[in-house]
Amino acid sequence: MAKQTITVKVEGLKELEGALRQLPKALSRRAMQDILVKAGQPVADHASGIAPKRSGELQKSIAVSPHLTKRQRSQSPKISDVEAYIGVGKSLPQGIFMEFGTSHHGPKPFMRPAWDAKWRSVLEEIKKNMWSVIAKTAERAGRVAGI
Repeated sequence: MAKQTITVKVEGLKELEGALRQLPKALSRRAMQDILVKAGQPVADHASGIAPKRSGELQKSIAVSPHLTKRQRSQSPKISDVEAYIGVGKSLPQGIFMEFGTSHHGPKPFMRPAWDAKWRSVLEEIKKNMWSVIAKTAERAGRVAGI
């Protein structure tokens, strides 16, 4: 089964890019990751709520993270310097079998329906918090630098 990647392109953010470039690279990355993780949490929560329920481990393992495991990184193309991932915990690879099905049972999707239900709120959350997080990060960078 082909791997699916969902990419959202946002245009017209030259001012944002300029503001981020004025921050130290590590701080701007961290600020963006914080926004993406916070914005993605409703998708993870929704996926947990609709995931197939057997032992409850699948629901508990769904999380948002700015990092992939080494194996996941080797299998996923890097799209940007700043990314966040929503997925099933590394100890539960059977989540992919539930999402897409196997030769023994049909699919019981929970990640894609969660994204479909929440993607608009993800973009709104990013939009709502972007500038305030950048401003706070710039202020913090100024304090660290003694400005």
